[in-house]
Amino acid sequence: MDDCYRRASWLFDVVLRTVLVASLCVACSLHEVTPGEAWTPKTTATSIAEVVPVTEMTFVNGPSVEPASDLRVWLGRNRGRLLQLPVVVEWSGMDVGQAWLGMTDTDPVANAVRIRLDQHALGVGLADRLRSLCGKAPARCVVWVQGYWGPTVDLPGPPGFDGSAVADGIQEHPFSVRMVMGLVGEGDAPHVRVAEK
Repeated sequence: MDDCYRRASWLFDVVLRTVLVASLCVACSLHEVTPGEAWTPKTTATSIAEVVPVTEMTFVNGPSVEPASDLRVWLGRNRGRLLQLPVVVEWSGMDVGQAWLGMTDTDPVANAVRIRLDQHALGVGLADRLRSLCGKAPARCVVWVQGYWGPTVDLPGPPGFDGSAVADGIQEHPFSVRMVMGLVGEGDAPHVRVAEK
């Protein structure tokens, strides 16, 4: 199943890039510029915020990171909600490795909630984002990530299939990362943060 997921993820990536390139080609072809003419946008906005208003999201503390068994059940029931999770990530400098929910860079407890960071929704990969936050690799880094519990793209599967995979005998749950918020601080509450509706 893991091989099938990788192939589907690769195909999704190829299709997404193809659509992006096609969209750019169409957008560029809609405005003809004669030689020597400077192209100017048809707006008086001075920033992207004036063109696309940004809605501030408010996050509140959700369940505690411990006990992991209760958190795992809660996360399964809250797919589709925007979350911020404290995640311990092992990374090599080139790619991300194992990840689990936690507040410190210590080894994971036996029943830790292991996750597979799905980065298909990011324009800049996690390794590049972690490089600026975590310093020299290889390293273990504790960051807040924002996104959705579950894969970026739901693939067909048997009833109850949640996109989780087993790697080295350990179940990893997918988390669709949309943003890396920053490092987990010493004073941060050990809770999942949940976007208010």
